[in-house]
Amino acid sequence: MILAYLRLLVLPVGQNVDHDPPVFTSLSAPALLSAALLAAVVLVPAVLAWRARRSAGGRIALLAVGWFVVTMSVESS
Repeated sequence: MILAYLRLLVLPVGQNVDHDPPVFTSLSAPALLSAALLAAVVLVPAVLAWRARRSAGGRIALLAVGWFVVTMSVESS
């Protein structure tokens, strides 16, 4: 659902009050693709912020990435 929320942030088409996400029962292609995209969404900004951690902007970016992951993991479980 995190990727769906990010998509709605960029392209708000198909909004619905009651989302009905598909349930994956095996490690099929869509599930693996979603996991890879989620890893990229989390890891790329985190690595860039970690490399710039000595600056105030890098610390804020690292905090923002961590905050996003923690808050979205609670809401989309």
